[in-house]
Amino acid sequence: MSMNQVDSPLKGFESPWSIIEKIKKANVVNSRQLLQRYGPELPITGGSIISKKYLSLWTFEGFDHQKLTQALGYSLSDHTEGIKKRLTQMFPTYIKSESLFRDTLHFCKECMKLNYHSLLHQFKFIETCPFHLCALDSECPSCKKSIPYLLPRHEYESGFICNCGECINNQDVQQHLVASLTLKDPNVIAWLSLTEENIECLQKTVIFRPFLVSNLNLMEEMINLVQVNTDEVHYSSIFDLNIDVPNRDTVEMNYKDIYLSLAKTLEAFEKHLLCTTLKKHQHCIKRFVGMYKRRDEKFPPICPYAYAYVFWKESVYHINPFINEGKRYTHKNIKPFDLPFHFFEEGFKELLMVFNRSDYRMMKWILNHLLWEVASKHFNKWLTIANQYAKLQIRPLIDSSYKETDTMILFNLKKKKMLKYTNDETLMITTYCPFESKPTFDPEEISFLPMRLAMSKGMSEEKKAAEKYLQGLRILTTIR
Repeated sequence: MSMNQVDSPLKGFESPWSIIEKIKKANVVNSRQLLQRYGPELPITGGSIISKKYLSLWTFEGFDHQKLTQALGYSLSDHTEGIKKRLTQMFPTYIKSESLFRDTLHFCKECMKLNYHSLLHQFKFIETCPFHLCALDSECPSCKKSIPYLLPRHEYESGFICNCGECINNQDVQQHLVASLTLKDPNVIAWLSLTEENIECLQKTVIFRPFLVSNLNLMEEMINLVQVNTDEVHYSSIFDLNIDVPNRDTVEMNYKDIYLSLAKTLEAFEKHLLCTTLKKHQHCIKRFVGMYKRRDEKFPPICPYAYAYVFWKESVYHINPFINEGKRYTHKNIKPFDLPFHFFEEGFKELLMVFNRSDYRMMKWILNHLLWEVASKHFNKWLTIANQYAKLQIRPLIDSSYKETDTMILFNLKKKKMLKYTNDETLMITTYCPFESKPTFDPEEISFLPMRLAMSKGMSEEKKAAEKYLQGLRILTTIR
């Protein structure tokens, strides 16, 4: 099989998926036949399932790079690495660049009409096509299933086809129409136009990995971080590294000190919560945990504030607050990287490892400030959930997606000062308390079974209704 040539990728942004699908379409071949011709010396035999590693569009292990380069006239691997570097070089090195791209195909219908797909569409922080400014699709228009961002395994001898056999594109287009595409999204243009000084500044930014999961405005916030004048940006807190501390460079990592410091921060936050948001709901918490009600009364109503607090605490400390709290954390036998909490544990441990050889004081400052902010936003998330689940009188799954966060906190090093970026636009969640006019217990109300034993896990229909409700109540909190 000799390869019919396809035109060069548009200004470096075309994805390898798009390029290979064009090759398959032009040569009327499937993925297996392409790999047999341009793959390693040991060909993939017919009838067997192609190993996933050979289908990767990042490593190109299924291809012989020299053969493919000779056929295309350029290195597909170098082309891909070039785009990846332009999009991710401004992130700190501990964040792997491939983790910032989607593992399922996201595409623009208008671009697909041109037999074109861009790696910009796969970047997690781009939600609209930067060329057409329309929303990206993530499902096959026919079977409504997602398409893995891999070389397709199916046997169809053509390109741009889903596993179900449906064409994702619908026509052949002259290449000059594709070449006429221009970037229109101002954020993408600004992101790709960052100067070396801007990039170096952002590489010194501390980013908490869980914020990368669901935070769609990270790109815009990072652009603002370097483009807005320092005097015009609101810093919620500043740590000055210029302050001289005796023997600062010889201070070793004290994991017990870090552990107890973070424990005190959580204790302080919980006290703050009970003295502010939950000040008028102390009796609601006691009523919820102890299932206080009259003897012949049905399942009592649940105060959303109490619901949020109790499940927030279970999520944070990984304890059963209905039976007994137990020891939230220990003061003995503390091991390296131990934490006094359970939520977002891996994200904090990663930062501990990253900061292992950094300034010890700065590391403690960052981790404690981050913990306070995350605990606060996490409680707000639970209060949003409680608005619906408390009414349904069902309990959530603690280890579910409720542990994700929509917020963002950035720490950036500038001129020997570590700056914490926040803003004051946090949405304060309020809800109705069924005991607002009844702040005390009646003499006839007594405690029955622990509420957790009495609460249902909920029917699937109830769960779906609650999830639908939550989708309309996303907490949009950003921190600049």
